[in-house]
Amino acid sequence: MHNKNQISFNGVRIACLSFNKLLDIIYANRNNKGYICLVEASGVIRQKKDKVLSAAYASSILNIPDGTPLAWFGKLSGSKEIQR
Repeated sequence: MHNKNQISFNGVRIACLSFNKLLDIIYANRNNKGYICLVEASGVIRQKKDKVLSAAYASSILNIPDGTPLAWFGKLSGSKEIQR
């Protein structure tokens, strides 16, 4: 997912969507290969030194926030839909 419904935090794209929209995307991709990453703030920091983690985030279908700090950042960046 590369569109306006995401933010970039420390080089990691984070999806800004509601739980219902997430379910729609999962359903739409049910026959596709790929994966979704649950991203926490510490993982975003660690990925700068961990090439495997960085590649995992870069190759995922979606990176969704798993924690309040990334959801807050999304809201401060203007997202009204972002949920953790």
